[in-house]
Amino acid sequence: MNTREFLRWVLPTEGVYVALQYGLASNGVRQTYFHSTDELAEAAEYHDSEGWDMYFAMSNFKEEGTRKGDDAKQIKSFFLDLDVGEDKVAKNEGFATQGEALRRLQEFIVALELPKPLIVNFGRGIHVYWVLSESVAVEQWKVVADQFKAKCKEFGLEIDPAVPADIARVLRIVGTHNHKPDTPAPVEVIGKTPDTVNFDFFASKLGMDTRQVVARFEAERQALAVMDHPNIAKVLDAGATESGRP
Repeated sequence: MNTREFLRWVLPTEGVYVALQYGLASNGVRQTYFHSTDELAEAAEYHDSEGWDMYFAMSNFKEEGTRKGDDAKQIKSFFLDLDVGEDKVAKNEGFATQGEALRRLQEFIVALELPKPLIVNFGRGIHVYWVLSESVAVEQWKVVADQFKAKCKEFGLEIDPAVPADIARVLRIVGTHNHKPDTPAPVEVIGKTPDTVNFDFFASKLGMDTRQVVARFEAERQALAVMDHPNIAKVLDAGATESGRP
C-alpha cells in the first residue's frame, strides 16, 4: 500500500486535511492544510525526502487554520498506538519488542472478537487501524471511541492512552520514514489489507447499541439547537448519512 492508497482509505472523502511536519534536526514543527488526499500524499512524500517526520490528522476539518477537536467534522477509523521501548515499558504504556506488541494485540482482538485490523510498522512500534466502511460524525465516533479505550484498559492492553479517543490525533503516514533512528525506518503496512468495518458492528463488539449512540447525539443536538447565546456552541443540521446517522 503506497501513500496515496493509504490516505484515500483511512480518511473521509472530502473536507480539509491536516499534515504535521516535525524536523528532528531543526526541532521545527509545521502544520499545513490540504483539500484532497492526493495533495496531502504528494506533500508528505516530498517533505519525507527532505528529512521531515510526517504525520496526518485522523479527522477532516471544517476549515483551514485549525486542528482542534471542536473544529473536526468526520472520522473514518478507530486506531491504537502500541509503542516499543524501555521507557514505555516502565510506564506500562508499551512493550519491550514489536513481536511482543503484536502477540498481545492478537490476544486482545480474539478476546473481543474484533475484525482484522490494518497494522502499520512505524519503526519503533505499531499503529493499528480498524477502517470504517463510511465516515461518521466525530461526536458519534467519540462515544464509541471512549468505550474502545475503556475496553483496552479493562483487558490490560498496554497502549498509549492518549490516542484511541483523541479526535484531533495525528499518526505517521504510510510510505514515509521515521527519521529518529540513525538509519530512517520505513513506515509500512504489515501483511495484507483487511476489509473495512461497519460502524455498528464494531460498536456491538464493545457491548454498545449504536441506536443509543445516535439517540444521545440527536437529543444533544436538539437541546443545543433551541439555545441562542454567544457563550453556547451552535449545532448546525448537516443532514444524515445513507445509513440514517446524523
